[in-house]
Amino acid sequence: QEDKHYVAQFFRQALSRLNESDRQLQQVMNLQEMAKRGIAIHHSGVLPILRESVELLFQTGRIKVLFATETFAMGINMPARTVLFDSLQKHDGKGFRELVP
Repeated sequence: QEDKHYVAQFFRQALSRLNESDRQLQQVMNLQEMAKRGIAIHHSGVLPILRESVELLFQTGRIKVLFATETFAMGINMPARTVLFDSLQKHDGKGFRELVP
């Protein structure tokens, strides 16, 4: 319950920078509701303000389950305990290549 309240307050403040019509976008409303339950998404199609919010909430442990593309890990250190990959191949612009540890 405390996390749910924190997330609601966090989004209220973060989204105050958006105009009212942008705050009513389905993407914005859906992510807020998911995040209150500790679930979020992170990919290039998500608005930048939402991606940043997800990153900050994940760092504080308010997001427990995150569905993300590899862009989530680019240049940032996140406290993930478990990571699942749906594929061990990555498109490099020309074709697919195997990811190696």
